[in-house]
Amino acid sequence: MKQDINMISKGAKLILKGLGIDISDPDFIDTPQRVARSLLQYIAPESNLENAEKHLGVSFPSQYVGPITMSNMRVKSMCPHHLLPIIYHADLTYIPQNGNVVGSSKPFLFLKELARLPILQEELTRLFGITFEKIVHPLGISFELRGTFLCYENDGMISDQSEMITFYKAGTLI
Repeated sequence: MKQDINMISKGAKLILKGLGIDISDPDFIDTPQRVARSLLQYIAPESNLENAEKHLGVSFPSQYVGPITMSNMRVKSMCPHHLLPIIYHADLTYIPQNGNVVGSSKPFLFLKELARLPILQEELTRLFGITFEKIVHPLGISFELRGTFLCYENDGMISDQSEMITFYKAGTLI
């Protein structure tokens, strides 16, 4: 399904009205359009996955054979249950093979695009890991994803700084 900014704006307008907010108030006149643009930055259709995978196809020749770690990759997403932001921090370690290494920004760009899919953290972790393996063919991979969910407080959790951590590991890491 194609994204429709006008439909999203209408939905945001209905939410504001449902909350009892006067949408003719100058502070809220453009809010539905702002909400729509913001949501489109966080959420992309699943058809975006193929485009995201292209990032991992960029590699460079290297004789390096040790582990490569990219740490604290920070991306934003949206909780599919509450439509509130999630902030992810990820660490990736992989061991290259076949004399090629992935471009250093490419795992981050891939994760950034994947995080726009409306999926659970567990599925985001799994999808990153299996896709990285499929395209890069590392000797080993370890991927850790830590999510801070802004919706935690809505469900009775006291701290918005609590994290959920998920892992994907495959192959052999030295």
